[in-house]
Amino acid sequence: MKKMQQVKHNECIRLKTKIGELSEVITKLEGQLSTVKTDNARLQTDLLECQKQNVDHKTEVNRLELELTKAASELIRQSMKTQ
Repeated sequence: MKKMQQVKHNECIRLKTKIGELSEVITKLEGQLSTVKTDNARLQTDLLECQKQNVDHKTEVNRLELELTKAASELIRQSMKTQ
């Protein structure tokens, strides 16, 4: 009977030790998760800003291409008038 109690006692100690170890791992992982979530939010914000800049740049390129086309047409008209 005493041996059975000792086995149960040792098992309880082993389980409590394992619970402590797992609690430390959980705490560490929760910290890492928090860091990853923060990084993810920052990266999403950066991505949205880059996408906005990309749209703005495309709009500017289109505007400049249109301006260039108009200028080229005007130059052709002027050169035809002078001939």
